[in-house]
Amino acid sequence: MPTRLLLALTAASVTLLPGCIVHVDHGDCCPPGVYAAETGNYAGAIRAANTVGHSSDRSATLATVAGKPDLDEPSQMMLVNSLRGSWGHSSDKTNVLQTLVSNPALTPRAALHVANSLERIASHSSDRKRIADLLASRPAVQPPTGHNAPQGH
Repeated sequence: MPTRLLLALTAASVTLLPGCIVHVDHGDCCPPGVYAAETGNYAGAIRAANTVGHSSDRSATLATVAGKPDLDEPSQMMLVNSLRGSWGHSSDKTNVLQTLVSNPALTPRAALHVANSLERIASHSSDRKRIADLLASRPAVQPPTGHNAPQGH
């Protein structure tokens, strides 16, 4: 009986929920007010770059997007989120982050998102330190502290 009820609820939700927006809690994925929706002015380019198979090619394409002077905040957030996946080498992802953090268009919220995502993006402490140092050189952003701080190894 409980299985039938579960199946009936699942079928009803599939039938009745299309078109509705369901907010899924992504933990510390995005700062408040920033959603995982891909709506930025470079969302299509970021999605396309993420289909490139070779890490260095993907990195080069994403770095080009990261350096765009009109890169808006939703695209910046999407770019950081795309780097959090398991693809590629830490150095490739770090090069994209370096380009993004050096971009004058980087917003304070996106910079904070970079700082909070460093551990998930860059596996090498030297890469995390390089990005944290760049973030620290930006006037409005403080480097991560606590468990997100780069560890010297």
